[in-house]
Amino acid sequence: MSKRYPKCFLQSAFCMAMIVLVAKARAADRPAVKVEVPSTGRTSIVKSSKTALEVRLSTGVTLRGAFAGENFLGVGEVRLGNLVLHAAKAPPWAPLLQAEPAADYQRCELAAAEARCPDREDGVTLRLRLVAADGSADEVRWRLWPHRVRMVDLEGVGFGYAYQALSAGRTLRGITDRTVWGLAGTAAGLTVLTHQTYSASNRFVLGPAGGSAGGGGRRFVHADPLDFQTGPEGSLITYFDRPGFIDETTTGVSWGVRVWDAFHLPWGKTVETSPKYVVFTPARGDNAWSAARDYVVGICRQAYGIRPETPMPLVNVSSLQYDVKPESKTALQRVADHDVPEFRRLGFKRIYLGPVWEGVVCGPDRLAVAERHGGEAALKHLCDAAHRADIQVIAWLAPGHLWCNSSIFKAHPDWELRGRDGKPPTTYCWPTLRGVDLTTPYTDYFVESVRGLHDRTGLDGLWLDSYASFTHFIQTADPQFPLRQGEALWRLHGRLHQLGLVTYVEGNACYGVKSVNFPWNGDPKHPAFADPVTLEDCSPYTGPGSGPGTETKAAYLAEGDHYYRLLANKCCVFVFRDAFRNMPGALERIGQANRDYNAVIASMQRRVLLPDDQGVQWDSEGIPKVLFAFCDFEYRLPGLETASDVTTGRRLDALAGALRAEKQHTYLLRVKSSGARSSGCIERDQDFRRVSGTISLRQACSNFETDEDQVR
Repeated sequence: MSKRYPKCFLQSAFCMAMIVLVAKARAADRPAVKVEVPSTGRTSIVKSSKTALEVRLSTGVTLRGAFAGENFLGVGEVRLGNLVLHAAKAPPWAPLLQAEPAADYQRCELAAAEARCPDREDGVTLRLRLVAADGSADEVRWRLWPHRVRMVDLEGVGFGYAYQALSAGRTLRGITDRTVWGLAGTAAGLTVLTHQTYSASNRFVLGPAGGSAGGGGRRFVHADPLDFQTGPEGSLITYFDRPGFIDETTTGVSWGVRVWDAFHLPWGKTVETSPKYVVFTPARGDNAWSAARDYVVGICRQAYGIRPETPMPLVNVSSLQYDVKPESKTALQRVADHDVPEFRRLGFKRIYLGPVWEGVVCGPDRLAVAERHGGEAALKHLCDAAHRADIQVIAWLAPGHLWCNSSIFKAHPDWELRGRDGKPPTTYCWPTLRGVDLTTPYTDYFVESVRGLHDRTGLDGLWLDSYASFTHFIQTADPQFPLRQGEALWRLHGRLHQLGLVTYVEGNACYGVKSVNFPWNGDPKHPAFADPVTLEDCSPYTGPGSGPGTETKAAYLAEGDHYYRLLANKCCVFVFRDAFRNMPGALERIGQANRDYNAVIASMQRRVLLPDDQGVQWDSEGIPKVLFAFCDFEYRLPGLETASDVTTGRRLDALAGALRAEKQHTYLLRVKSSGARSSGCIERDQDFRRVSGTISLRQACSNFETDEDQVR
């Protein structure tokens, strides 16, 4: 341990150990359920009347209505075979309709249950009649259909659903989906995993009364596009297949996790939500979460033609731009001539520059490189030197705001984002920064300016600051404008990808490399940091502009195998080199880890966590290819022939499919072509098998690739 921070890190380690012990204790109190899924053939409506409803989907899902007399309260119970997904004792699952003028609905009637569903071969539509106090009525069509999916090597079965609302006399503004999902109908022992990279904790173990489950946020830019809970039974995954303007609220309650999704929709007499899917898989734990997250984020990217991006070891030199001095004019040249050779030796593949634009530090006047930083010539000199060293250059830029005195606003006042009732659209950094209306030709100016800079200097990418601050979190005179502004942001991002640029995004967006302030609890005396397992595919920043704690974060990264573990989970933290100057050997250890990562990243497609914290295995095309070892242990893999220790450069022969792995060594694996393909090492319920009158999940999920419900 470091002599500088021994006490705080020991306390942090003790806290993490206690969390693990509590998690194991709660999980041990949760009985495992042997899941049995009946083979139902096609979807059928078993029972439908003014006071009763039972629907069985062809995937083995049964839904039962909840009534108070003839008043339909919602769906009271959902089961997959014998496994409860929504407990009958929980508040009924039901939508909430937002209308203008506000409707005082007195009752909800189940007008009909129809064995058909638009655009779905095999589904059900529940027609609900909402009756207001004045006798007028609106209609909600609740569509449900069976759904099967393959998420990488994970198989899921369940159903999809969506709402359509219609009104003759009111303007409909949105729909809130309100439900409680809980495996076996109880929260006790459930583990909820999220990818909220702002948080110091992304794993929540619920007790009998529930507890924190991540909190929620605005999906696709601040909150996850999926919800994930796991237990001895397997995992329950709810997700969307396309981006939308959706506010999520999650809370652990005694029956599981209460999830409210508020859909902000274009106003009209008819509104419709995007589909949401609920699937169960016998796979469980972090490996299942990883597969589900990769799949869902992947399909959301397709909506705007945004490709997957890979975090790479990155060094942060942004202090040269934040702390402007007379010598700043030659700073980029000094980095090119003196620092790039060292960065190459230390295995860094990207250099991050802070704001280099005309204007104030985080408020560009126009999209041109400032002369105080040497202008375009200095940036080109750095990019040329970096490219010769096989390093990319990433610059700071904000997609949605400019300096308040920007010459662009003076030339195009209609491009400035306007608020409501004379107030700013957001108080974020007001009044120095002003938002830009992305539905105007400003986006063309932005893209063409970046294109020109990319062509003339070789700039490789952008770190997109305040990604959603001036799009998804604004108040405007037209309440529907944020929907168009958010859509314009995603289309802008897609255009940047068409230029071939690398993009980092400040926030939890589905697009670009996730990049937020390195998550920790903010207490330098007793620091605690997010588990690297929950930071897969991220690139958190440290250094100037990241607030207090820069030295504490650097000390954490320099200690033990923390940095190595982050890379093993494909998390490349921005390394602020200056913070390590007084830590002997720290940069060399970081450099070795970087070189290991660079040697194997091409084969890191699918993450598999090994048991007992032994390390991380990465598969490519279903075959194990890479091993990061966290301890000395015997690694066994059927069909393993040889391995290259990229840490030492040695070639090792495997004896009977076994390899003696060494701590903090990284290996490229060679497996016989006829060797066993990886099962993903996902924990599976061995009791989930065919029994009398039932069908196993694997059988229920056959023909996944040709399922008509599969998103294309």
